[in-house]
Amino acid sequence: MKSADFAISAAPSIFFDALVILASEEEADYLSTQSGPVDCVRDAFAHLKVIGHTAGAQPLFDRVGVEPDQGIIELDGKESVGEFIKTAKNGRIWSREPKLRSPG
Repeated sequence: MKSADFAISAAPSIFFDALVILASEEEADYLSTQSGPVDCVRDAFAHLKVIGHTAGAQPLFDRVGVEPDQGIIELDGKESVGEFIKTAKNGRIWSREPKLRSPG
C-alpha cells in the first residue's frame, strides 16, 4: 500500500488538476466541520477544477457552496468515472468563472 503524499491540511488545491471526494454522507458531514477539507473543496471549486464525488458528498458541498455544473460529476458507476476522466483531461471549467466573479 502506498502512503499518502500529503495531509489534506498541507495539500492546497493548486497542487492538483482535479479533485475526487469519495465519502459517505456521514463522512462528508464530518469533513464539513474541518477547515482543511472545507478550504480544499472551496478552493478547487473557485479555481474552476473538475470535482468528482459520491452522492454522500452533499453535506460538504452544501457547507462550501458548490453548485452543480458540467465540472461537478457524481461518480456512480463506470460510465461516470469515464466522464470524469474525460472532463478532467480538458482542464478547468471556464463556464463556472462568471458565476463566481463579480463584474467589473
